[in-house]
Amino acid sequence: MIIRLEPEQISAFWDIFKFGIANSARTDLILNGDSLNNTLKNLLSGQSQAWLVFEDTKEGRDVLGIVVSYISIDSVSETRNLIIYALYGFKPADDSIWLDGIEKLRLFAEANRCQNLIGYTTSELLQSKLEKFNFKTTFQVVAFPV
Repeated sequence: MIIRLEPEQISAFWDIFKFGIANSARTDLILNGDSLNNTLKNLLSGQSQAWLVFEDTKEGRDVLGIVVSYISIDSVSETRNLIIYALYGFKPADDSIWLDGIEKLRLFAEANRCQNLIGYTTSELLQSKLEKFNFKTTFQVVAFPV
């Protein structure tokens, strides 16, 4: 199951989100105290969304992973997309949990007039998993450090 945390809930889970972000960020991002504080500020203000992936067990809720997203509006075309900024798994999740998460993110994106869910990964395993759920690899990003 996946739930979107309200801004007032984020501080209770910030340590696991910070860990997940630091271990799943795009390679072109510089992650340091300032950038992580900026991420927290955006989550607390609602500019970014924090999603908690879990399953209920006899002992309570078992956290399986985190997702951080934000809505991007292209400045030229004004196309809206839901960007999956961070996706990190602490434990393996069944396909039913993946499908639930994708559907909840899709519904959120649709409600916010987004055209696509977009994510970035260097993990071939994750790419293969997401393609199984109808995600398409549409382009490669090239970067030149300056």
